[in-house]
Amino acid sequence: MNLDPDRTGSGTLLGMPRARDERPAPQLQPTAIIGGLLLAVVVGLGLITLGASAGAPALGLVAPIIGCACGGFLAGTRARTAGLYHGAFVGAGWIGLEAFGVVPTAAGQGLATLQETLAIIVIDVLLIIAAMCGGFAASRN
Repeated sequence: MNLDPDRTGSGTLLGMPRARDERPAPQLQPTAIIGGLLLAVVVGLGLITLGASAGAPALGLVAPIIGCACGGFLAGTRARTAGLYHGAFVGAGWIGLEAFGVVPTAAGQGLATLQETLAIIVIDVLLIIAAMCGGFAASRN
């Protein structure tokens, strides 16, 4: 079975037409991502501190998500194009800062190892989704 469309001359691969609109990845604006990440850290840590002083542990759980959404919005606004893409990098930056212990992990303390790992993965996915939603909202304005 020949799967190479160039040798068959048909222009299709397994009966599917080739993609005609092959676009390069959007150009990243590093200053937009760094600014968004800084805002995410300030908002996230500020809300965590506020939640701890007010005795509201639930605020500490959602604070990084709110911070990443705000940071993704700022990154999308400053980049002016591909807000979703820039927001995703803000969320990934937060996760990188979590990995190095710069910002606290939102969930998982006091659980068994497997449950803690799953909780951290779920929260990290939510962080990226929130940051992407913020970036998408910025690009829609």
